[in-house]
Amino acid sequence: MTAPAVRQPTTTSLPALRPWQDDMIRAADFLTKVPTLPENLMPTEAQRSILRRDAAAIEAKMTAGPDDSILAAVARLLVSFPATDVGEAGMRMRAEGYLQALGDLPAWAVEMAACDWMRGQGYPGANFSFAPSPPQLRQRSSHYANVMRGRAVVLSRLADAKAGREFSDEHRREMAERFKTLLRPATTEAA
Repeated sequence: MTAPAVRQPTTTSLPALRPWQDDMIRAADFLTKVPTLPENLMPTEAQRSILRRDAAAIEAKMTAGPDDSILAAVARLLVSFPATDVGEAGMRMRAEGYLQALGDLPAWAVEMAACDWMRGQGYPGANFSFAPSPPQLRQRSSHYANVMRGRAVVLSRLADAKAGREFSDEHRREMAERFKTLLRPATTEAA
């Protein structure tokens, strides 16, 4: 008898970060209105196009539902943690409760959160002997949706990045010394 295939969440259609995107994110100064990057990490026009395309692809996946996919993820989870038999009407009401809690989230985020629960990950202090409550599953699903929404914003902002001002090591040392001299009068008066 062969083991059943492990079902992975359907997030494969979400773009993963490319190594050069990761380098840009780590180096970018997002505290300015338009992010700045060191000259050597400035995106080319082709990379700007990819950044915008990836951001749009993520945004397109942020729509709620579909409800049947959300319910399928919840059903797989509930079947794995059998509870007291509540009959068909009780199960319908339970499903409606989950859908009420999760219906405004993307199905892929619910699938990822359900997968985390099955693996015992991402829910500090949770009792994994039982299925998660609708609020517990919503909290983790929202986390995944927010992470991806944030990634879309970052990629979109990187597409508009400007070259930041770069200073030589000598200039930085000189400015650090000048700053120390500015601080000396304040420290001597305090003593």
